[in-house]
Amino acid sequence: MKVVVDTNVMVAALLGKEAATARQVIELALQDKITPLMADTLFNEYLDVISRDEVMQKCPFDEDERMEFLSAF
Repeated sequence: MKVVVDTNVMVAALLGKEAATARQVIELALQDKITPLMADTLFNEYLDVISRDEVMQKCPFDEDERMEFLSAF
């Protein structure tokens, strides 16, 4: 199944709080059970958002770990 993973889902999965559904979507993608679709515009939006200190200050992952996570897609 092919899906577009919205930026809000990606951020929720990274932040972790009350993100069980978001994490399930990401886990399915990492397990190759779904195929995430993203154009350059959406990927660049992911990069922009995960680079924002004010958004990611509650994220348990540092910038290198977030980039590694994103590179899985």
